[in-house]
Amino acid sequence: MDSIFYFTIYQEKTVKETLINFFPVFLRNYWFVTVYIVLLILSPFLNKLINSLSQKQYTYLIEEIMNTK
Repeated sequence: MDSIFYFTIYQEKTVKETLINFFPVFLRNYWFVTVYIVLLILSPFLNKLINSLSQKQYTYLIEEIMNTK
């Protein structure tokens, strides 16, 4: 905890550097974690969407996902 205060108080930093240090997930420093959090938030909605599809629509969706490049 002392090191956090040392870096925030005793060293000069720009506003951008400070934001990057405090919000690394949303500022693309840890892109994998960011994508995981977004997917976690969207998961219930995606499940409802998939459950509401007919068999034909579901098959089409899977085919489209597999064909994207």
